[in-house]
Amino acid sequence: MEIGELHPLKEMAVKPGSVFRMRFYPQDGVVPKDENDTSRDKYFVILGKDGEGGYVALSLINTEINENLKQRIGAFQYQISSSNYDFLNGKDRFVDCYDMKEVASERIINQGDYAGLISEADMKAIVKLVNDSPIVCVAKLRRYGIYVEG
Repeated sequence: MEIGELHPLKEMAVKPGSVFRMRFYPQDGVVPKDENDTSRDKYFVILGKDGEGGYVALSLINTEINENLKQRIGAFQYQISSSNYDFLNGKDRFVDCYDMKEVASERIINQGDYAGLISEADMKAIVKLVNDSPIVCVAKLRRYGIYVEG
Protein backbone atom coordinates (compact mmCIF):
# COMPACT_ATOMS: atom_id res chain seq x y z
CA MET A 1 0.00 0.00 0.00
CA GLU A 2 1.40 3.37 -0.98
CA ILE A 3 1.29 6.44 1.25
CA GLY A 4 -1.26 8.16 -1.01
CA GLU A 5 -3.69 5.31 -0.38
CA LEU A 6 -3.64 5.99 3.37
CA HIS A 7 -4.87 9.56 2.95
CA PRO A 8 -8.62 8.70 2.77
CA LEU A 9 -8.32 6.45 5.84
CA LYS A 10 -6.62 9.21 7.81
CA GLU A 11 -9.27 11.68 6.67
CA MET A 12 -11.98 9.37 8.02
CA ALA A 13 -10.14 9.22 11.37
CA VAL A 14 -10.37 13.02 11.80
CA LYS A 15 -13.54 12.86 13.90
CA PRO A 16 -14.66 13.56 17.47
CA GLY A 17 -12.88 11.32 19.96
CA SER A 18 -9.86 10.62 17.77
CA VAL A 19 -6.44 11.27 19.25
CA PHE A 20 -3.56 12.43 17.09
CA ARG A 21 -0.02 13.62 17.67
CA MET A 22 1.22 16.61 15.73
CA ARG A 23 3.77 19.43 15.89
CA PHE A 24 2.49 22.75 17.25
CA TYR A 25 4.09 26.19 17.17
CA PRO A 26 3.86 29.38 19.23
CA GLN A 27 1.36 30.79 16.69
CA ASP A 28 -0.87 27.84 17.65
CA GLY A 29 -0.72 28.98 21.27
CA VAL A 30 1.70 26.21 22.26
CA VAL A 31 4.92 27.17 24.01
CA PRO A 32 7.96 25.06 23.08
CA LYS A 33 9.40 23.05 25.96
CA ASP A 34 12.96 24.43 25.81
CA GLU A 35 13.94 28.00 24.97
CA ASN A 36 15.92 26.90 21.89
CA ASP A 37 13.00 24.91 20.47
CA THR A 38 10.68 26.39 17.85
CA SER A 39 7.91 23.81 18.15
CA ARG A 40 6.50 21.04 20.30
CA ASP A 41 4.93 17.69 19.50
CA LYS A 42 1.64 17.23 21.34
CA TYR A 43 -1.13 14.67 21.57
CA PHE A 44 -4.65 16.06 21.26
CA VAL A 45 -8.23 14.85 21.17
CA ILE A 46 -10.64 16.08 18.51
CA LEU A 47 -13.79 17.53 20.08
CA GLY A 48 -15.83 18.38 17.02
CA LYS A 49 -15.84 19.52 13.39
CA ASP A 50 -17.35 22.64 11.91
CA GLY A 51 -20.28 22.36 9.49
CA GLU A 52 -18.06 22.32 6.40
CA GLY A 53 -15.48 19.93 7.90
CA GLY A 54 -12.67 22.38 7.20
CA TYR A 55 -11.77 22.97 10.83
CA VAL A 56 -11.82 20.94 13.99
CA ALA A 57 -11.89 21.92 17.65
CA LEU A 58 -9.40 20.11 19.81
CA SER A 59 -8.01 19.91 23.33
CA LEU A 60 -4.35 19.25 24.00
CA ILE A 61 -3.21 16.34 26.15
CA ASN A 62 -0.53 17.16 28.72
CA THR A 63 1.70 14.98 30.85
CA GLU A 64 1.26 17.26 33.86
CA ILE A 65 -0.76 20.29 34.90
CA ASN A 66 1.30 23.49 34.73
CA GLU A 67 2.04 24.35 38.37
CA ASN A 68 2.02 28.09 37.57
CA LEU A 69 -1.54 27.84 36.23
CA LYS A 70 -2.94 25.09 38.45
CA GLN A 71 -5.15 27.44 40.51
CA ARG A 72 -6.87 28.79 37.41
CA ILE A 73 -6.99 25.77 35.09
CA GLY A 74 -6.78 22.77 37.44
CA ALA A 75 -10.53 22.21 37.67
CA PHE A 76 -10.68 21.96 33.86
CA GLN A 77 -8.09 19.18 33.46
CA TYR A 78 -9.52 15.74 32.75
CA GLN A 79 -7.31 12.82 33.69
CA ILE A 80 -7.14 9.91 31.27
CA SER A 81 -5.69 6.62 32.43
CA SER A 82 -2.83 4.79 30.75
CA SER A 83 -4.60 1.52 31.60
CA ASN A 84 -7.32 2.52 29.09
CA TYR A 85 -5.15 3.99 26.34
CA ASP A 86 -1.99 2.40 24.94
CA PHE A 87 -0.84 5.65 23.30
CA LEU A 88 -0.24 7.13 26.78
CA ASN A 89 2.79 4.83 27.12
CA GLY A 90 2.13 3.80 30.72
CA LYS A 91 1.62 7.31 32.14
CA ASP A 92 -1.70 8.92 33.03
CA ARG A 93 -2.17 12.31 31.36
CA PHE A 94 -4.53 15.28 31.38
CA VAL A 95 -6.80 16.63 28.65
CA ASP A 96 -6.75 20.42 28.88
CA CYS A 97 -10.43 21.33 28.81
CA TYR A 98 -9.75 24.93 29.87
CA ASP A 99 -8.80 25.90 26.32
CA MET A 100 -10.01 24.77 22.93
CA LYS A 101 -7.84 25.11 19.84
CA GLU A 102 -9.11 25.41 16.26
CA VAL A 103 -7.06 23.73 13.54
CA ALA A 104 -7.61 23.06 9.84
CA SER A 105 -8.61 19.45 9.20
CA GLU A 106 -6.20 19.34 6.26
CA ARG A 107 -3.27 20.11 8.56
CA ILE A 108 -4.14 17.14 10.76
CA ILE A 109 -4.49 14.90 7.70
CA ASN A 110 -1.13 16.04 6.31
CA GLN A 111 0.91 16.36 9.51
CA GLY A 112 -0.82 14.41 12.29
CA ASP A 113 -0.19 10.84 13.37
CA TYR A 114 -3.26 8.90 14.50
CA ALA A 115 -2.82 7.51 18.03
CA GLY A 116 -6.18 6.15 19.17
CA LEU A 117 -9.75 6.84 20.20
CA ILE A 118 -11.14 8.23 23.46
CA SER A 119 -14.00 6.26 25.04
CA GLU A 120 -17.54 7.59 24.82
CA ALA A 121 -17.69 8.14 28.61
CA ASP A 122 -14.41 10.07 28.66
CA MET A 123 -15.50 12.15 25.65
CA LYS A 124 -18.75 13.08 27.35
CA ALA A 125 -16.85 14.28 30.45
CA ILE A 126 -14.26 16.15 28.34
CA VAL A 127 -16.92 17.98 26.29
CA LYS A 128 -18.79 18.89 29.49
CA LEU A 129 -15.62 20.39 31.01
CA VAL A 130 -14.89 22.35 27.82
CA ASN A 131 -18.45 23.71 27.97
CA ASP A 132 -17.84 24.79 31.57
CA SER A 133 -14.60 26.62 30.76
CA PRO A 134 -14.77 30.36 31.40
CA ILE A 135 -12.73 31.15 28.26
CA VAL A 136 -14.51 29.04 25.61
CA CYS A 137 -17.43 30.94 24.11
CA VAL A 138 -20.81 29.41 23.30
CA ALA A 139 -20.52 30.47 19.63
CA LYS A 140 -17.40 28.32 19.19
CA LEU A 141 -19.01 25.38 20.98
CA ARG A 142 -22.02 25.62 18.67
CA ARG A 143 -19.81 25.98 15.58
CA TYR A 144 -18.27 22.58 16.35
CA GLY A 145 -21.48 20.89 17.47
CA ILE A 146 -20.34 20.40 21.06
CA TYR A 147 -22.52 22.89 22.93
CA VAL A 148 -24.21 21.24 25.91
CA GLU A 149 -27.27 23.09 27.24
CA GLY A 150 -27.75 23.49 30.98
